[in-house]
Amino acid sequence: MTCLKAIDEAGDLGKSGSRYFVMAAVMNIRARNLLNVSKAIPARRPEVKFYNASEDARREALSKLSDTCASIVYVAVDKHAPGRTSYGNELYEDTIARLMEASFKALPCKDVNVVVDGSRFITVTRLREVANASAIGTGANIKKCDKGHSESNGCLRIADFVAGAIWTCYEKSDDRFIDIIRKNIRRP
Repeated sequence: MTCLKAIDEAGDLGKSGSRYFVMAAVMNIRARNLLNVSKAIPARRPEVKFYNASEDARREALSKLSDTCASIVYVAVDKHAPGRTSYGNELYEDTIARLMEASFKALPCKDVNVVVDGSRFITVTRLREVANASAIGTGANIKKCDKGHSESNGCLRIADFVAGAIWTCYEKSDDRFIDIIRKNIRRP
């Protein structure tokens, strides 16, 4: 059986702006479970993301996710921490490498398809290199590794809501949304 790992981020990569940068992976043995959850997110233009969704839409989507066997792994970076020197593309690549390694250790199965919400901060070639390097020693077997777009990928829409819920906890000290999915969070 092949597991799906959908990855998205919240926060910005610069020195100023948000204090935290969060990247989250949502993993499930059956992609259709995540696609069913994504139906709780209203379909409209512009695309509904965590930041522009109503509180009810956030709660409904995250509650439906919490009812699945999905696993969540995340990395939260305090950009104001003493000694922090990487920002921008370097911060993105460092964070995704840490997330890949941690999430491969928490996979519910060994075969995996990885999809990352499209960004200009990393090329597909570099993404695949980072994923393959992170999989070494974990027993994970990457079948596919690509970028996607949340507009057309319901699993990435769910990853956006998860990253947003976690970022809101760190950035705004607001646990309302992370509490809904806390039982799904895995720490390898």
